Amino acid sequence: MRRRRLLVEALESRFVLSTYLLHQGANLQRALDGVHPGDTILLDPGATFMGTITLYAKANPLKLPITIATNQFPLAPGVRVSPSNAPAMAEILAPGSNLPAIQTQPGASYYTFRGINILPINSSAQVDTLVTLGDGSSAQTSPSTLPNNLILDQC
Repeated sequence: MRRRRLLVEALESRFVLSTYLLHQGANLQRALDGVHPGDTILLDPGATFMGTITLYAKANPLKLPITIATNQFPLAPGVRVSPSNAPAMAEILAPGSNLPAIQTQPGASYYTFRGINILPINSSAQVDTLVTLGDGSSAQTSPSTLPNNLILDQC
């Protein structure tokens, strides 16, 4: 009897990048925890999401960004925003007590935010930094542990 040999080639387990639509009241952190590099999270214009949102390091050998953007944001990428554009933007709020709206874990990389209004929860909230990139701790002593390739466009 002649033996047959089966050859198997390992392929990428995900073939299709995903887009997630988040509405008012949805949990942005849970959505970020579940996405993969190359995925997009679209937030409803005018929807508010409470921080602190943490960007985690994820395996990303192809260097694909995770994009968080306001759905159907009316300005082309790179065009400067003004206060008059705020109603067309989703919001991520810093909760106060000197906590940021967005922070990174050591090694977080390839995240893009576009058309997001990042601001304190209210005018009396104690916030010294809206977005914290890195934490300056001993966990971030080598280049591989530093947050990198993070884009805030029209925010």
